[in-house]
Amino acid sequence: MTRDARRWQRAEAGATFASCPAHRESRSPAGSTHVTARGNRKQSIFVEANDRVFWLWCLTKIAAESEWQIFNYVQMGNHFHFLARITTSNLSHGMQCLNGLYGQFFNHSHGETGHLFQGRFHSRLVETEAHLLECMRYDDLNPVRAGLVDHPVEWRWSSFRATVGLAPRPDFLLDEWVLAQFGGELETARQRYFEFVVSGLEQGQAA
Repeated sequence: MTRDARRWQRAEAGATFASCPAHRESRSPAGSTHVTARGNRKQSIFVEANDRVFWLWCLTKIAAESEWQIFNYVQMGNHFHFLARITTSNLSHGMQCLNGLYGQFFNHSHGETGHLFQGRFHSRLVETEAHLLECMRYDDLNPVRAGLVDHPVEWRWSSFRATVGLAPRPDFLLDEWVLAQFGGELETARQRYFEFVVSGLEQGQAA
């Protein structure tokens, strides 16, 4: 991470970001939500690796403050997805903080102005555990579907490699529940999840 990004981290540590106004206490419905945010006018929201690293730091910070339980994430070029269980905090407020914090960093780093993101984020309720797992597979295969890589394990900027044990697990990532759906022994569960995702290639889900 660059010196500029570390400076932003220090400035934000222990402080409420200016773009996050005080809000009334609001409890989100129990359950999981599939969240997507896209760049304004389809512009790229990640230009270099440092942007992606700093976004992960932002997500770690906001997830902790908002008490989000995050099952996965994927960063693309002009958008991102993540799946989360929203337990106590307001999703809209948390997303305002996440996109505001990252957007101001991005504009500062790249000499841009104006809104980085296209309006309000999109969210969809995930009603069953089976649906959640299908959404995870969809996200893991997104880089393949976009032609960025040939196999999901090749994409560094998603939670897939961490979930299957090929990369360090981010602090915010709740992979215990996911892996428990594939077996009680860790390595077996990781292998089965790997196979579950890759089977989507054979089923044409990455087409």
